[in-house]
Amino acid sequence: MAMEEPVGKDQEAQPDSLLYELSGRWMLPIIMACLLGAGMGFLYVRRMPPIYQATTSVLAEVNARNVLKETERRDDNSRNYSVYNTREFFATQQQVLLSEDLARRVAVALDLMNRKAWLETLGPQKPDQDFHRTTLNVLSANLSVTRERFARAIEIRYTHRNPALAAEIVNSFAEEYVRRAASRRTSAEAGAERYLKSEDKRLSKELDRVDEEIAQFRETNGILSKDIENSRTLQWESLARLNQALDDVQIRRVALEERIRGLESLDRGARVAAVIADKKGGASALLAVRQNLATARAGLARERAHYHGNHPSIQELENKVMAHLAEQKTLVDDHLAHLKTERDGLGREEQSFRSRIARSKESVIQLSGLTLDYQRLVDERSGLNKLRESVRDQLLATGMALRLENNNVEILDRASAPTVPVGPFKLIYIMLGAGLALVFSVLIGLLVELTQTSVQSVEQVERLARTTCLGVVNMLRKPSDPPELTVGLQSRSTMAEQYRSIRSNLLFMNVDTPLKTITVSSPSPGDGKTFTAVSVGITLAQGESRVLLVDTDLRRGRVHRIFGVKGKAGMADLLAGTVTSEEVCKPTGIDNLDVLPSGKNPPNPAELLHSQTFRNLRDHLLERYDVIVFDTPPVNLVTDAVVLGNQTDGLLLVVRHRRTTKADVRHCAQKLSQGKVNLLGLVFNAHVLAGGLYGYYSRYGYGKYGAYYGTYGSYGSYSPQKHYGIEEV
Repeated sequence: MAMEEPVGKDQEAQPDSLLYELSGRWMLPIIMACLLGAGMGFLYVRRMPPIYQATTSVLAEVNARNVLKETERRDDNSRNYSVYNTREFFATQQQVLLSEDLARRVAVALDLMNRKAWLETLGPQKPDQDFHRTTLNVLSANLSVTRERFARAIEIRYTHRNPALAAEIVNSFAEEYVRRAASRRTSAEAGAERYLKSEDKRLSKELDRVDEEIAQFRETNGILSKDIENSRTLQWESLARLNQALDDVQIRRVALEERIRGLESLDRGARVAAVIADKKGGASALLAVRQNLATARAGLARERAHYHGNHPSIQELENKVMAHLAEQKTLVDDHLAHLKTERDGLGREEQSFRSRIARSKESVIQLSGLTLDYQRLVDERSGLNKLRESVRDQLLATGMALRLENNNVEILDRASAPTVPVGPFKLIYIMLGAGLALVFSVLIGLLVELTQTSVQSVEQVERLARTTCLGVVNMLRKPSDPPELTVGLQSRSTMAEQYRSIRSNLLFMNVDTPLKTITVSSPSPGDGKTFTAVSVGITLAQGESRVLLVDTDLRRGRVHRIFGVKGKAGMADLLAGTVTSEEVCKPTGIDNLDVLPSGKNPPNPAELLHSQTFRNLRDHLLERYDVIVFDTPPVNLVTDAVVLGNQTDGLLLVVRHRRTTKADVRHCAQKLSQGKVNLLGLVFNAHVLAGGLYGYYSRYGYGKYGAYYGTYGSYGSYSPQKHYGIEEV
């Protein structure tokens, strides 16, 4: 039974197949089409009129040249252009040259609408067509503007069939461009002059206002600019002196406080010694009292050594001691009181200095505010003065430039009528014709390949079947009767030589183990498999090999009719055991070639060919013959060829030119691969012509194989899956 073919592999093979076909058998037609297209392009360009190009150049400056050196020195910003601004300027100028406004100026200046040479360029015009719009479009389309990098010159080119008119038009473009630039610059400078005059008036009014404010400020505050400066200096010096005095007073007060705290912390004797050591105030009197006290105490000690009790002299001395002690204490207390009084005076003095410093700071702040206000007015007047001077300088330069009519654009070279044409470009038209021919030829090739289902070349079949071609057999021109015996009856014909080449390829396929059993089949009916099997058998017999041609087409065998063998017994009867091989193997009249007919039509052909009986019969026949050739039904209709291919040394596939379809070849190769059949190669049959003398294959009756194939399951339980590697053959 037929096996389903995987769709993925066919789909994957399609792009490669199309590309291969286009690069193979379509290559010559594609090349011829390209040559034809190139020739037509050449003929077309030969009929076209020559095209001339006129060129002129203009010099464009970012700024117009300034004739006033003084103004040029002051106006540095006018020439401070960056690279980006320069590139932007020239890009703008190129757009101006390509603008519709400039084209309109040229059309009016040259009066193109009334010139015959120009109207001939426009060709036939429709009644409702706008001639003016067409003229502008043609002018813009044929004009080109370029500029070399880092160059200030702009090149203007115009192409036209009339060289004189081309030169005239391009010169007119340059002239109108210069006029337009001059007009724009003049109008811009006139507007700038008006603006600068108005600015000069405004700045003069502003200066008058600021002068008034300065005078009123001086009058209101009653000071001059020098008085403000001197007063601010004196105020700062006075504030510095007050701060210094305050610091001195604070130092003295702190020192007194430290001295007072030190005396108060001492005992009576140490306090007296500290006051005496200070040597200030009553230190001398306190020293005298201390000496008298010491003298009295010494006398008291002597009297107490001589007298006892309340002696008058002792009492007198004790009174003196007490008096000296009281006087000493009074002097120390007076000294402390004097120090505290001095400390309080220093505190009052410190407070006074602080008040004076605060008042001085207020004066300084007030004076600083007046200074800032005054300086603001002075700075405003200075800025307005500088701005008015700059405006007047610009006004002077603008007025001079306006009177000198200076321009930043001028014509460098005027165009003359060109003598050498620049077009049309023959190579471009030739390449365009070849390219269009290439595209159309490739599209036609793709269309043909996509719509053509039959095989057209040996390479195509080899790629589809994944095998090599052992030989190509041409179409029969003068066949014998019957045609299948042409190789035997016309041994010197081209076809006989072609089959001898196939025989050589089969014999040299494996020299060490030559082929002994060969199965011959085809993808579909009418491909010429029986013709090939008979021809291969004849050529092998002519090579001094004993050959047996076996008709294993047990459904519709026809080999016996070709050789005129009589009798109904054959292969089916031999497998059934009703006859012997000697009885059914008949001579053909060709040396070394015998034929074994198919015999009766059995109900189970595939099972018979797959049986052990067939293998035994095959081995038995090989004892009598060197080579056995089996003619089998088509592969795609029934499984007989696949089954028999595994019983022999290999299968020879026959494909017919322009009849066998690509799908049949792919399906056949898929079935043989799944059945693990050794595919020896293929024979490309009926080459060159599509019709011809192979029409008799339509009388084979293979169209009825479908009925056999569809009802084959009712004749037995044979399953091809057992043959595909599961059950040993």
